[in-house]
Amino acid sequence: MSYSKNIYFNTDSNSIRSGFYYTMLDDVAEIMLKNKDVTFSVSGYTDNVGSEDYNLKLSERRANEARNYLIERGVEADRVSAKGYGKTNPTYSNDTAQGMQLNRRVEIKSVGYYESKTQLKLEENDKK
Repeated sequence: MSYSKNIYFNTDSNSIRSGFYYTMLDDVAEIMLKNKDVTFSVSGYTDNVGSEDYNLKLSERRANEARNYLIERGVEADRVSAKGYGKTNPTYSNDTAQGMQLNRRVEIKSVGYYESKTQLKLEENDKK
């Protein structure tokens, strides 16, 4: 099993928009601080409005916004990667406003061998 969460963004913005998402990032930081061998990837995406180049840069800013927050919380920079993918890999149709909103996201996922350790740690925390 892996740990995966999404953060959603307003149009043309890389600002994390609510306390709920900061709490989610705090949870990821806590997992990483308690499990020094766990790494995460942060992948940024956009909807299909705008040019390829602009959306690629916006998605990179979104991914780095989440990554930098984790680093500010004490996570080592080499344990969290960030990459923007622009408007590629939409999870919903860009033909509706709701679909576009859901495509303006950052996906945060546990990576590699340590996914099972991450899940175990989460389950332990849930029991407390």
